[in-house]
Amino acid sequence: MNKKIKFMAPALCGAILASNLVFTNVQAAPIKNNMKNNLTASYSNTTYRCTAYADQYNNVIGSATPSDSKTHTYRALVIFYDDAGNELGEIHGNDIVVRSGESYTMSYGWSKYWSKADVHFYADNSPIWHSFIYR
Repeated sequence: MNKKIKFMAPALCGAILASNLVFTNVQAAPIKNNMKNNLTASYSNTTYRCTAYADQYNNVIGSATPSDSKTHTYRALVIFYDDAGNELGEIHGNDIVVRSGESYTMSYGWSKYWSKADVHFYADNSPIWHSFIYR
């Protein structure tokens, strides 16, 4: 097999040159690792079920659902970071009272590019969940 390739290589090169094909040097842009895109983080215990994810529009979407039949006051905090780990800013949610059996849902957007969001949920002024979401 190697002998055939060695024998045909000059003929193939000559045929390519004779056909006036033009070869250019093309450089591709580096591909960013997309494995962390739109990760969803979830948490569940006997009292709360929480989830958060990044959507395609630069928003962090999250929800907290109680498993008990009590009314709770919820609040969320999202801290945004860039690729270098520098804090870009944070968004504090207002206290929201949610009746028993209903979910607390939030959607926070950030106008600048961010790569990591630190999501915190509070219920009745106590932390119930914390997770990092990556874009």
